[in-house]
Amino acid sequence: MLRKVENLNEDYLSNDSLLTKEFWVNLNPYLNIENIVYDNQSIISYKNFVQDQNHLVKLGYLHKKNSNFKVPISLMKKSIANLVNYKLPPVFAFVYDEFWYIQFQLRMLLEKFLDKNYKQLPDFWAWHVSSGQSGWGPHRDKVEGSLFKNSLPKSLTVWIPLSKASPDNSCMYILPANKDNFYNKPKLNKNFPGALSDIRALPAEAGDVLMWTQELYHWGSSSGEDSLNEPRISIAFEFQRSDVAPFNTLLLEPNLLPTFNDRLALISMQILQYTHMYGFKKDLVYWAQSYIEKYKKELSLV
Repeated sequence: MLRKVENLNEDYLSNDSLLTKEFWVNLNPYLNIENIVYDNQSIISYKNFVQDQNHLVKLGYLHKKNSNFKVPISLMKKSIANLVNYKLPPVFAFVYDEFWYIQFQLRMLLEKFLDKNYKQLPDFWAWHVSSGQSGWGPHRDKVEGSLFKNSLPKSLTVWIPLSKASPDNSCMYILPANKDNFYNKPKLNKNFPGALSDIRALPAEAGDVLMWTQELYHWGSSSGEDSLNEPRISIAFEFQRSDVAPFNTLLLEPNLLPTFNDRLALISMQILQYTHMYGFKKDLVYWAQSYIEKYKKELSLV
């Protein structure tokens, strides 16, 4: 029987604990690492694709409810809360199989809106927004170049709440594309690109799917300082068409499960990419840099 991880502190950064599957399985024993095969069948089928496509082109986003993922959403939520309790960034959740299989099950959705050979970008994240905290501020995932002239997407972001996401505990807010003065146009200034009255809240339930173009102006709101609010826990992925220039130097095959070592490399990349937003401690940044440098000859990703 695997022992329970107790009294974990930041000493894990000074030894090889993070490099072992045992460490992560002990931390969240109800999830898997290279240990299970989930149903990869797409959970979203289409009868009204044209309607959804028109919605995406006009407003810049889609909200698919009751997606019925064939992965344990509640346990995935629990695992992120556990990581935070042990002072580990939520992005380490991507060490587990379930956090990769969940996007495998969106294949039909992404094939429809991108193409059958679409690629996954090595850009992903996980959030745990507690009372009094905020999601990311207003931004575009890509400022320009991610849309065709007709506003069809070259790339997309998929955001999945693992908990309820509401205005009380932080949900996504957007400025609809048709209300955005600079959507698919040159960005003339950094002012808010529309009217405040056009802002739209997108509350969602655990397991819903929000998908938006990468020029959509959006942000995660603050969570109220009411201790009764449950944390808003969510994850996001980015994808692109296969027939356009890569938006990153590394592209992933979206239905291939990365190896354990490759997952640690990808997670390290995210830590380095977003440390300017979170102010991660130097020890963690050094660990991520050292991991990539030490193992890059063995990794298939770097």
